[in-house]
Amino acid sequence: MWRWDFGLLMVFSAVVDYFASIQIAKHTQPNRRKMWLMVSLVINLGLLVYFKYTYFFDQNLAEIWRSLGGEYTTLVDRGFLIVLPLGISFYTFQTISYTIDVYRKLISPTRNFTLFLAYVTFWPQLIAGPVLRAEEVLPQLKNPRVPDLGEIQGGLTKIITGLFKKVVLADNLSLLVDEIYAINPEFLSGTDVWVGAILFGFQIYFDFSGYSDIAIGSARLLGLKFPENFNWPYVSKSPREFWRRWHISLSSWIRDYLYLPLSGQKFRHSSQGGIDISETGRRWPLFALFATWFIMGLWHGAGWNFALWGLYHAVFIFLYRKINFLRSLPERFPTVAVVLTFLISMLGWVPFRASTLAQTWTLWTTALNPTRYAWSLHQVPFSTYGYTLALIGGMFLLWQAKQRLARWNSHSWLIQTCKYVAISVMTFFVIVYLQTVVQFIYFQF
Repeated sequence: MWRWDFGLLMVFSAVVDYFASIQIAKHTQPNRRKMWLMVSLVINLGLLVYFKYTYFFDQNLAEIWRSLGGEYTTLVDRGFLIVLPLGISFYTFQTISYTIDVYRKLISPTRNFTLFLAYVTFWPQLIAGPVLRAEEVLPQLKNPRVPDLGEIQGGLTKIITGLFKKVVLADNLSLLVDEIYAINPEFLSGTDVWVGAILFGFQIYFDFSGYSDIAIGSARLLGLKFPENFNWPYVSKSPREFWRRWHISLSSWIRDYLYLPLSGQKFRHSSQGGIDISETGRRWPLFALFATWFIMGLWHGAGWNFALWGLYHAVFIFLYRKINFLRSLPERFPTVAVVLTFLISMLGWVPFRASTLAQTWTLWTTALNPTRYAWSLHQVPFSTYGYTLALIGGMFLLWQAKQRLARWNSHSWLIQTCKYVAISVMTFFVIVYLQTVVQFIYFQF
C-alpha cells in the first residue's frame, strides 16, 4: 500500500529466478548453467546494490574527489531520490539461495509460478526475516495443512511473546538509548558508555527476536513451521557460539553461500546452526573470515560503521581461534567465558548504533580508558543504571529457570499454570503499551 511499484520489483526478482532456475536445471553444459546462474546473481544483486548502496558509493566518491581538490555534486544535492524498498535484502537472499540450490542440484525447480511467488512474498517474514530456504517452505506451501488446536495455541503464544518483546521492552528501552546517544560522547563516563551499549544490545535483541517470534507464530497459525531465529545469544561462551545463536537464519545463509565457498569448504544446506565457522578451509581462511564479516557488516547497512561492526566480530573470532587461553575458556571457566562474551557482544553494538565512525571511536576509547570511570563523570541517571542491572540479572535468572524447568514434565499442572499466567501478564502489558509503535530496527535493512 505504501509503494505498489516496489511490489512489482519483488515480483520481477521472482520472475528472474523462476526462469533462471528452470534454465539451469534444463541444461547439462556447465557454461550454460553458470551463465543462467550469473543472470540471476547480476540482476538481483544489481538491484540490491542500486537501491541500498548508490548513495554510499556516491558519498565516498565525493569525499575522495573533494580531498583531491575537485568539485563534486552528490546525487542528494542534485535532487536524485532513491527509496529503499521494504524487505529487499531479505527476499533477494531468499531468491538467490533458491537459484544457487538448483545450480548445486540440491533441489529441483518448481514449475508452479504461483507456488514460487508465494514463497518469495510470504507476508509474515517478508520484511525482516527469518531468511528461509526453498526446500523448507515450498513443500509446506504445496501441501498445506490445517493447524490443530495445539499449533494455534503455540502460534498465538509466539505472537504475544513477540509483541511483548517489541512494544513493552524494546520500544521503552529505545527511549533510554536515544537519551544516552543524544549526549555529547566527549562528556560520557566509561560506565555511561557501557550502559548505553548494553541497553541497545537488549533493545535490538527484543526488537528483532520479537519480530521473528511474530513471523514464526503467524506462519504457525497458517499451518507452516519455521525454524527458530534466536536462541539466548547473550549466554554464549564465545563469539563463535554467539553467532550460532543470533539471527540464526541469516548467519546460516552467510555460512552456506559466502564463507564456506570462499574458504574452499563443502557447503552445508540448513538454515540452522548459525555461522559456526572454522579455520579448516583449504584456501584463504583468513581472507574468507574477514571478507565474510566485512560483507556481513555492509549487508546490515550502507555505512562504514556497519563494516567496522562486521570486522570487529571477525577480529574476536580470529583471536578465539589463535589464543589458547581464549579457546579453552568455555570449558575451563564457563562463567567467565559467558561474562566476557557478553561484554564483547555488547561493546560491539556501539558502531551499530552510533551515527558516525568518529562517535564510535570516541565511545570505544572512553569505555577502554581507566581514567573515565570516576563516578563524578557520569551523565546517565541512576535509574537507567538500575534498569540495566535489572535486565542483566533478569536475563540470567530466566536462563537458569529455563534450564531447571526443562527437566520437569512440560505438561505438569505447575508448568501449565506458570505458562498461562505469563501469557496473561504479557497480554495485559501489550494492550497497555500498544500505542504508536516504533519502527522495527531491521526494517531499514
